[in-house]
Amino acid sequence: MIPAAFSAKSATTGIREVARMIEAGRPLILAGAEQDLACLPPGLWIGGTVAGFLAPGGPRPVAGEIFYADLSNIALRVEVRQFGARQLRGLTAHYPPNGFAVLLLPGRSRLLETVATKMLDWDGLYNAPLCGWVSGVALEELGHKQPKIFCGGGTPRQDKAAVMYVTLPEGLFAELNIVAPFTQGEGPELRFPSGGYGGSGTGLLEGQRVNLARMIANGELDPALPLISDRDGALLTNAITASDTEAGTLCFLNPIDPALSYRFAEPIDDFPAAFAKAAQGVDLPGALLCSICIANLPRLDASIRPLLPAFAPITFGQIGYTVLTQTISCLNLSRLDGALTEQDTR
Repeated sequence: MIPAAFSAKSATTGIREVARMIEAGRPLILAGAEQDLACLPPGLWIGGTVAGFLAPGGPRPVAGEIFYADLSNIALRVEVRQFGARQLRGLTAHYPPNGFAVLLLPGRSRLLETVATKMLDWDGLYNAPLCGWVSGVALEELGHKQPKIFCGGGTPRQDKAAVMYVTLPEGLFAELNIVAPFTQGEGPELRFPSGGYGGSGTGLLEGQRVNLARMIANGELDPALPLISDRDGALLTNAITASDTEAGTLCFLNPIDPALSYRFAEPIDDFPAAFAKAAQGVDLPGALLCSICIANLPRLDASIRPLLPAFAPITFGQIGYTVLTQTISCLNLSRLDGALTEQDTR
């Protein structure tokens, strides 16, 4: 057991209780509905809208509740900063010498289009664990509501990113883990003539122009599988969220990069077994902070639940030094003399 001073907690609660914690000076990472986060007082917090929460009873909507990760008992120092797209590549200059950074990016935004596939080029990116998520909304609200982020107050932004830098006490260190059950398949190479979140379903399949939406309708492609690009050994993932056969259009969860080539993931016959293998050695239930991609929800059945955290925001993607989808990212804390237990971090 570690001392109580090194414990941390994540859960969901009501707006008033979160406001009380903010006013008490606690550093918090928050997730919820825009109207609920906008009610909160200024303080040492960052937050983002999400599609829902993973809770002990399963996924549930955000209405009236806010997810929080309270870092007050593990943080030696905390700094909150807000960045525009041009300034964001400089976020690594503020990394703490011992600690981690949490980045929240606004989903479906121009800012995300600018940085999503460029992050791996940033200087010093791997000098500290960089985790977080892409903000989202319920899929049925797309087109009616825009995902937002918040940085230290109740003003929603779609043109800024929020970053929290956390310095840990001596004897603790943070580790970023990504659970990615899918691997890149050996199918044909796929490129897109233009970027963005969708529109024309046209793609270049081994150099031949095809309509992917119609190929999906014909059963030639499986839209449930993520698209994966291998960028110098880093696997960048994306997901198809909608396909309109009549219009011949596709919609992607995160922006497609026309400079990259993609392949559909290798199909998985036994997803629980593949997930358990990918999560081997990763303490998801004991994670300090965790987020789950909305595209993975249909696959997270009861057999997987014991491997998952009790509480986590359901997002439009994960931050694991870059933007990922159909993964689960988590930040784990350890002591130099051994790993923390689940009880230590709750």
